[in-house]
Amino acid sequence: MSLTTLPGELYIAIIQHLEPSSWTQVVLTLSRVLPSAPIPTQLLFYSIRIRQPRQAPALYLRLRKALDATSSQREITDPCASWVKELAIETWTADADVVINIVRLLPNLCSLSIRIGPSNFSPEHLEQLFQEPIGTLTHLSLRFRPYVKKASYYQFHKGVYFDSTLLALAKWPPQQIPAISIVQDPQETSSQKRTFAQPIVFFLLDPHLSVLVHSPSIAYSMTALRLRIPSRPVARSLCVPPSAPTEAYHSPEATPIVPRLEFLDLSTCGMIEGELDMILARFRNLKHLIIDECAVLRVEGHQGEWGAFGKRCALVGVKRARDRERELKVERAGRRGLAAATISIRDRPAGNDEVVPTPRDPGLPKPMIPKIRILPFVPGIRSLATTTVIETEPSHHAAIRAEFEAGWAEGIAQLEVTRARMRTSSRNGVRLLHFTEDAQSVRTTGMEGLEAVDPDDDDAFAISNDTPPILCLAGPTRSEHHPPRCGHSVGWNIWHEPTEEVTID
Repeated sequence: MSLTTLPGELYIAIIQHLEPSSWTQVVLTLSRVLPSAPIPTQLLFYSIRIRQPRQAPALYLRLRKALDATSSQREITDPCASWVKELAIETWTADADVVINIVRLLPNLCSLSIRIGPSNFSPEHLEQLFQEPIGTLTHLSLRFRPYVKKASYYQFHKGVYFDSTLLALAKWPPQQIPAISIVQDPQETSSQKRTFAQPIVFFLLDPHLSVLVHSPSIAYSMTALRLRIPSRPVARSLCVPPSAPTEAYHSPEATPIVPRLEFLDLSTCGMIEGELDMILARFRNLKHLIIDECAVLRVEGHQGEWGAFGKRCALVGVKRARDRERELKVERAGRRGLAAATISIRDRPAGNDEVVPTPRDPGLPKPMIPKIRILPFVPGIRSLATTTVIETEPSHHAAIRAEFEAGWAEGIAQLEVTRARMRTSSRNGVRLLHFTEDAQSVRTTGMEGLEAVDPDDDDAFAISNDTPPILCLAGPTRSEHHPPRCGHSVGWNIWHEPTEEVTID
């Protein structure tokens, strides 16, 4: 059988086993080698990458020409446009209006990646782009590089900040957008010292980021978040919902903390050590955390430092349980004060407007509040990637990982003892609770997010997985120093940016 006689469906099945970023080159090669074969040319349009500014208008004209030729109506029926699933704008100078027009022609777009430079996209452009939901979007990547070589105070005078982009996305109706990336490139270091301030991408990042990640459009569907804003604090925005309702955020009391989030990359952001504990404790389903160049860990390689860090990560559930116990104690103490009030409001006697206080008998015992303990959970983190202020040689990574894993094992052993002690206390009458699987909201009151634990249920106290997280110290660049299945490799699979350029003739 000749290759030219193979059905087109078989070619599609074969090509789809390859990375989408390579489909364009493979299809072009096959069509030239086998000109009479039914090569699936629609795969040429699956993943489009614009590297040169001139390619954007060429692509728009190609899509628009086909649309005008196939339909005299305003409906999008052009098959070329319907074939496009991934669009990456990888030039910093693409015409923003042309890009917006291209996106509006793509009804089945699943992945959108845009580079925003200092002179192409304005905040108004992104507001216009995200005014309505886009296609069937599952991956969204925005990469900002606002830096200029010459001083320009236009951004400062006009207030050119992209905070409105976060609010525009937050206003979308609930939909499935599992992967979102918002990255600001770090400013390149130069031997020539800059004497002027560079533009700022986000001005009020803290409140607007909180609105975005806790909005119904994002909170329930996002499983992966890459957020790299150099030196800007973001942990509190991720963990604490807005304090007041906004147009995009209506119910702070009922909003979860991104309950399905499994991958989080906060590299280059401003963080302190305590915020790392908060993130690990709040995001119960988090499996992979990357905090490269965050300066969270200031360890200098002294004996025991990495072990202490591993133990601390294993015991974040203990800290979270104690914090919740203190919250409950304060709440119940307030209610006890009400229960022990020395006056009561009775029904008013007929014809008497006076409220008669009734003193409580001081001889009566104070109402007893039963003691409550909360069972600490086992962290579900599987990989942790970080760098330190003092760079460590790759030859030392294995020893550091061993020390970290030993510390983790010590923490898990301590956790087992703590949970066993609580089981004994529960059998002796202490009320024992544990966090429910969906206990993600920080606006909990009373017993919300908690449920009783049966002291005779062995499964409730068993630690099914005590495997330490994979610690990676290799940094963000790809090299042979990454341990297998580290968080970086997971991120590379999620943010599979295309590597092949599409040329629009």
